[in-house]
Amino acid sequence: MANRNTRVSRAVGMMAVVGLAVTACGAQPGAAAVINGEGLSEDYLAAAVADYNELLGQQIEPKDMLATLIVIPTLVDTGAEHGIGVSRSQAADLLAAQAELTGQEAPQDGYSEGMLDIAQLQLVNREISQSPAGTQIMEEFWQAIEAADIDVNPRYGSFEFEENTGPQIVSPPLPWLADTGQ
Repeated sequence: MANRNTRVSRAVGMMAVVGLAVTACGAQPGAAAVINGEGLSEDYLAAAVADYNELLGQQIEPKDMLATLIVIPTLVDTGAEHGIGVSRSQAADLLAAQAELTGQEAPQDGYSEGMLDIAQLQLVNREISQSPAGTQIMEEFWQAIEAADIDVNPRYGSFEFEENTGPQIVSPPLPWLADTGQ
């Protein structure tokens, strides 16, 4: 009887996890994450991953790209509050320079919005690091991230941000896997 109860408990647990995954970011279907009510779509994430892999010739896991994409608007906004702004054309110029360094040509239809956001993040971060108020700006950024309402699609995990490790998506627990004690 205990074995049957265990199977039933696992089945119920698995259905709950599947239910969460299906309704993840339920207010915005197709969202990889929702940050303060603004959706970050699966398509946006996939395009950013594809562009990144192509441009840099390195593979990046979607959950790692997602962690970065989640913080970009907050960092850009925090920088802007302190007079640090970077245009989309400056971000595109950075990507074109990177493509030239690697012997590639920029895509004819341009880079994805996510890849432009990544370039913008790099430029803003550089400006903040060179600013006399850089430490204060980053402190405000960390506080804004801590206060943000960040909902990540459970298929990726959960968002964590630590000052010493930066943004990351932590894999979800797998409650349906039993510990066999071995």
